[in-house]
Amino acid sequence: LNSAAVPGFRRVSEYYLHRTKVTTAFVKSPTTRAWVEQIEAVFHMGRGEWETAHSKTTHSVAVHERYGHRRMVEEGILIQAYNHFFTGDFSKSADLFSQMETRAEARGDRQSLSWAKQGIVRALLRLGEVERPRTIVESSRSLIRDQLSIIDSHGTSAYAWARAGSWTQAFAEAEAGLAVVSQSPQPTFTVAPALSFLAETYIDAYEQGTISLSRVLPKLRKHSWTMRQYAWIFPFARAQAAFAQGFLLLFSGKPNDAFLRWSNGLRLAREGRMPFEQGRLHLALALHGPQTERESHQSAAEQLLTSCKAEWLLRRATRSS
Repeated sequence: LNSAAVPGFRRVSEYYLHRTKVTTAFVKSPTTRAWVEQIEAVFHMGRGEWETAHSKTTHSVAVHERYGHRRMVEEGILIQAYNHFFTGDFSKSADLFSQMETRAEARGDRQSLSWAKQGIVRALLRLGEVERPRTIVESSRSLIRDQLSIIDSHGTSAYAWARAGSWTQAFAEAEAGLAVVSQSPQPTFTVAPALSFLAETYIDAYEQGTISLSRVLPKLRKHSWTMRQYAWIFPFARAQAAFAQGFLLLFSGKPNDAFLRWSNGLRLAREGRMPFEQGRLHLALALHGPQTERESHQSAAEQLLTSCKAEWLLRRATRSS
């Protein structure tokens, strides 16, 4: 189902989804049908069909809650939290991840707790917080067990340390993260923020003068290759990929190609109804794009990022300029 958006697999994925739904229609267990509905929500999430994913998850969570399937409730909350995250409502996302954290702690489920804490950190970072994310990252490190959590941890930790100005730790986490993602598949939508944070760590480092061009370009090239593969499967990540790839082109001395890449990403973010991605792409064009277009991009960035409570990006851009 995660491959639903890939042209060569979309019909196959839709076929198996249909067969699964037909089969479970004869199953009397409400929780089994709710489980299938939750998987279907992931299918729609990967394609950026936010309302459908939210509707199906809300119903499945209610069923699992009624029958006391607490782990499945937490996984449903996870999907809902990322739905809000990808559509720019980071405050609501943080609240849902916190609910998941409380539930996982009560059950003693280390994996769910790890996922919840990573989610909280990501939402707080997007809201501009610095100290709390770093504290949570360090306190949750002992919970990391599965491969996907390791990828999540390195990417998120790298950016948390970067935001705090602790570049030695940030680079160590980013190096480890790139090494893991280049060797492992990323078959889930939850990895998207970690991949974005890896690129942002290196982009911010170069723009702040803490890393050389000769060192940053190979890192962004490796990230770009990984991100292209990921976005091929998950369409909602294409705008995110365009953001990082635009900076790779800019740093490589190809500003016109960078402008085109960001403009294309802006179109994808607009079509995908992802205001945060739109806002930061507008901001990139306001800072680095053609002079004649910068004012309009700045105005759009201010409106969109403010709506996501991410005004800190605007303040940082003002200081750096």
